[in-house]
Amino acid sequence: MEPLFLFLLTNLFVYSDVANDPIHANWEGATAGRKYECERLPQAEAHRRYPGEVPQTSAIATTLFGVDALVCEHRVMPDGARSPRDEAVLRDLSDNVDELVGLAAAAAGEDTQWVVDAYYPDPAVVRKVASAARVSLAERGLPVSDAPPQFTAGDVEVFRTLPMRDAIPASCRRWWDIRAQLGQPLRRRDAFLALALLDQHESQLHVGLCQGGTFRWLR
Repeated sequence: MEPLFLFLLTNLFVYSDVANDPIHANWEGATAGRKYECERLPQAEAHRRYPGEVPQTSAIATTLFGVDALVCEHRVMPDGARSPRDEAVLRDLSDNVDELVGLAAAAAGEDTQWVVDAYYPDPAVVRKVASAARVSLAERGLPVSDAPPQFTAGDVEVFRTLPMRDAIPASCRRWWDIRAQLGQPLRRRDAFLALALLDQHESQLHVGLCQGGTFRWLR
């Protein structure tokens, strides 16, 4: 009886978290669900951002399952208002960005401090892409800054005159130079991860890696 009782007790703690998940009570169906934009976060990160709405999961549930939180907000624009390109990029954003981050993490090596930036015509999509990349790095246990690389207004104006494929390598060199000018610690392993749409007519994100002031496209 004791093993069976322990099993039932264990599952009681696990499923109590599931029972408290508001998605089971409040979800309105697929049609209504299109009114929302959602971002998948590890529950620890979601609890840090939204402590009043997302509880800490039990230790047992964390041990037995990979627990995520789905953070949803009402769309700023109604369904169908975005361009087909934006919809294609956002549809599988987490999975696609996770794959690109995996390429960068493998190329950068261990003991790397990360900063992330995204390059896309729509600022709202920029934030979503950069956020997905930071979450992916954090889920891998890699240290990543919440802030993007910092540039002067003059730098940004220069970058705007260049094609995107050239502007990002230029920003890599400038990022390294600015850190040296500010007296910040320079480690050749520190990395600037860039996710970008290089062609207005495509919906495929590309990924590049900046280390030591040298930039390379990985895909």
